[in-house]
Amino acid sequence: MVAPKLRILAYVKNVNAPLRHDGVSRFELDVEKGADVREATFRLAVSENWVLLEIHRKATTLEDVFHKLTLS
Repeated sequence: MVAPKLRILAYVKNVNAPLRHDGVSRFELDVEKGADVREATFRLAVSENWVLLEIHRKATTLEDVFHKLTLS
């Protein structure tokens, strides 16, 4: 219900499955390099009457990529 709508936002490549804790869902969006979809995500949340508790941007570093490749 939420993930399909997030997937249609511009620059979104993938939406990771929600993690639920105490009735709160958490979604991670993988976006194209350099894109910032926070405003579009906020506007979608408002239009859908979703309660948005937090939103932030995390850039992937070369070290993150190395850890994913070597620990997988």
